[in-house]
Amino acid sequence: MFELLEIWRLCKQDDAEFLKKIRCFALPDAAFSSPLQRTQRAAYWKQEFEGLDALVKAHGADLLGIEDFRSYKLMQDFAHRVGDILYLVADTLQPRTIDALLDYGLRED
Repeated sequence: MFELLEIWRLCKQDDAEFLKKIRCFALPDAAFSSPLQRTQRAAYWKQEFEGLDALVKAHGADLLGIEDFRSYKLMQDFAHRVGDILYLVADTLQPRTIDALLDYGLRED
């Protein structure tokens, strides 16, 4: 998920540019096509952030290493952006089988 956020940022949050930079493949059990499902993903990341944030507030940010602090800040941002990012992915035609994925961009024929 963090990789998606970074690509989205590097594309300056431009939807068309973002979609040019990613390849989408969703397994049949991936659930992010509806607003409810996307909001559930955002709620998950918000809860993850809030759990870590409570520890940071109680004991100080110096408990975190450099990369964990980076993840902490990214979690906060991702919780706010995940719905928009997943909407773009869900709204894009995607391969739904391994053969379709290979045809979509991974096959070296």
